Amino acid sequence: MHSGSCTAASIRRSPAPSDLDDLAAQTVEEVCLAFPERAVRLVIGERGLRGRYDPGRIVQVLTNLTRNAIEHSRADTTVTLTVERVEDEGRVSVHNVGEPIPEELRARLFQPFSSGAGAPSSAGNVGLGLYIASEIVRNHGGRIEVESGAESGTTFRVVLPLGTEAESPAPV
Repeated sequence: MHSGSCTAASIRRSPAPSDLDDLAAQTVEEVCLAFPERAVRLVIGERGLRGRYDPGRIVQVLTNLTRNAIEHSRADTTVTLTVERVEDEGRVSVHNVGEPIPEELRARLFQPFSSGAGAPSSAGNVGLGLYIASEIVRNHGGRIEVESGAESGTTFRVVLPLGTEAESPAPV
């Protein structure tokens, strides 16, 4: 029997040199298998964006964001993952076209037990996905950003440090 408290620091990870474009491609491949009827596109602005990440955890984050993008967009639209470098950071953006996320809800998106508007109200959705995703990214020294508007759609952006020399931060 486990007797301890649950904290974000308990998310185990095994960092290794990894390319963000490879992790995004793996995500698209897996999501396309799960949602063969949906259009999911990968745009790679620069290859070889290498950092010290736990590949399984980063794919977990990207898969969560991509599945959410699919679930919160019309079936006739395309979800796009874009990989790019901005200075010393690698960025993977997940974009969809659908109802915008209200500003007041965006402030709570990454809190535990919070679900977005229109989220399926099944027993399987307890509102932990975005919280766990943000903690995984934070434990890799990064952050998740979100932009949403009626005209522009919604973009979740995973921002991670690049470089394999620096040790990845210890869980907090």
